[in-house]
Amino acid sequence: LGRWDEAESAYAQAAGVQSALAAHHPDSLDYREDVARTRLNLGVILRDRHRPKDAEAEYERAIDAYRRLADAVPANV
Repeated sequence: LGRWDEAESAYAQAAGVQSALAAHHPDSLDYREDVARTRLNLGVILRDRHRPKDAEAEYERAIDAYRRLADAVPANV
């Protein structure tokens, strides 16, 4: 508990790795969903650390990733 620096660093690193995987495997919806979820979680950490502007930026990245994911899924699924 209280290891915010480590958590933030781990989520930021994970977002980078997952983004690279999603870019390398654009047909993998799982990788794309991982990116969105990790960005959202990083936003929560930043919000909890009283960094609203940074949190907002991560939330925007998560929203963008979720929108792109939704656009990739056929409407009848």
